Amino acid sequence: MYSSYDPVSANIGNTNNKVRTPRGFVSINGTQVFWKRATINNTRYAAASTFSVTIPISTLPKNMPLATLLTTGKITVQINAGNSTATNPNTVTASDLPMLILGDADDIAYDPKQSLITLTGRDYVSYFIENKINNNLFNTAGTGIDIRGILSLGVDGVQSPSSSEIISKIATARNLTPFVTRTATPFGAYLNNPQNQYTMLSTNSTEWDLMTFLAREEGFDLFVLGNNLYFQPKDESNPYRIVMDTPFFSTPGEIPNSNVTEIQFKRNMRLSKDIIVNVYTYDVYKNKQLLSTATLSHNNVTDDGVGDAVYNFVFPSLTQAQANNKARQLLLDISQHEMEIDFTMPADEIITAHSVISVIGTNTAFDQNYYVNNIMRELDYQTGYLMTVNAKNQSPYTLQAQ
Repeated sequence: MYSSYDPVSANIGNTNNKVRTPRGFVSINGTQVFWKRATINNTRYAAASTFSVTIPISTLPKNMPLATLLTTGKITVQINAGNSTATNPNTVTASDLPMLILGDADDIAYDPKQSLITLTGRDYVSYFIENKINNNLFNTAGTGIDIRGILSLGVDGVQSPSSSEIISKIATARNLTPFVTRTATPFGAYLNNPQNQYTMLSTNSTEWDLMTFLAREEGFDLFVLGNNLYFQPKDESNPYRIVMDTPFFSTPGEIPNSNVTEIQFKRNMRLSKDIIVNVYTYDVYKNKQLLSTATLSHNNVTDDGVGDAVYNFVFPSLTQAQANNKARQLLLDISQHEMEIDFTMPADEIITAHSVISVIGTNTAFDQNYYVNNIMRELDYQTGYLMTVNAKNQSPYTLQAQ
C-alpha cells in the first residue's frame, strides 16, 4: 500500500535533471496507512527531529479504527520516502526507500469536519531528552555511569570512561544500536572546568545534554536514525552544491538559473562588523578576576562609524586557559549567524542535517560553504515532494579569530 503522485521533472543537485518519481510510505505501529500529507523536520543535534502526518479517517485499516487510535498508549510512526528509479514505480515498496524518521507520536489531533487525524511526534532522541541525569546518574537506567564517581577520581579523570564508551552505554540502555567512533580522552578531563561540572550535575540536565556536550568537546556529529545512534567525526569532504548558472547582476532583470526553485540570501549587518567577545571570570585558586577576549576582523567591509559588535559574558571559576577556549567558542557560535541562506527545491535524501552546502556562481560573498541548521521535507498529494533548507555560516571575508 502506498501513496503516490505524478512524476515531477526537476533539476536536483547532483542528479543531472533526471525525471523524478517520488514515493512515500507511512506506517503506524508497523501497519502501512494511506496519508494525505507528511512533514519531517531534521535539525542539528541540539534538538530531536520531528514529524507530522495527516491521515484520512476513511482509509484507516480495519484493525486500527479511530476509537483505538484515540485510546492507545503508544503510537510509533515510520516514514520512508524517496525518488524511485524503478521502471514501474508502482512496484516500489517501503523497504526500497530511505527511512526519513522513526519515532513515537506525542500528540494526536482529530478534525471531525475534515474527517482527518494528524499525528505529531519526535524521533528517538526524545528518549534521551526525557531522562534526567541527576537521579543516581544513570545507575537506575543500567548504564553504570556515575558522574559523581568520575569527579571523585580527580580533575585529570584518567580512570574515567571515554566519550565513546559513555555514548555507547547510554544508547544501549535506551535500546538503540550504537554506531560509535572510538575516542580516547577520559570524560573526567572535560570536568576539570567548574562550569562543566555544574552543567553536568544540574538537576535539569538530561542524557541528551551530556551526549551533545561530549559531541561538542570531541568535534563529532551526533544523531539518531531509526533505531540507530551515530557518534562520529564530522565529514565536510563532499559538500552539497547549489549552483547559480547566471551570476547576480550580470544582466539587469535576468533571473539566475539554479538547481533550486527558490532561494534567499541574508547577511546580518551587525555581525559583518568586527566582533569582540569578552569573557569575564574569577579564578578562585589565584583569587583574582580574569578577562579573555576573542576578536574576529573583516576585510572588504566599509566602516559605517557605528563601532564594533561587542559581546560580554560572565562565567564563574574558570582558569585563563578555560576562559580563552570559552571566548573562542562563543565567537565562533556568534559569527556563524552572519551569512544565511534559505532555499526550496524538489526533495532528495542526499542532504542531511549534518551536511555542508556549497553555493557557487553568484560572484558575491555568498559563494561559500554553509552548515545546515534545519531541513523540512514535505510529502503532499498536491505539491509533491519538496524540501526547504536553512543554513548558516560566517562571511568568507572574515579573518581568522584572534
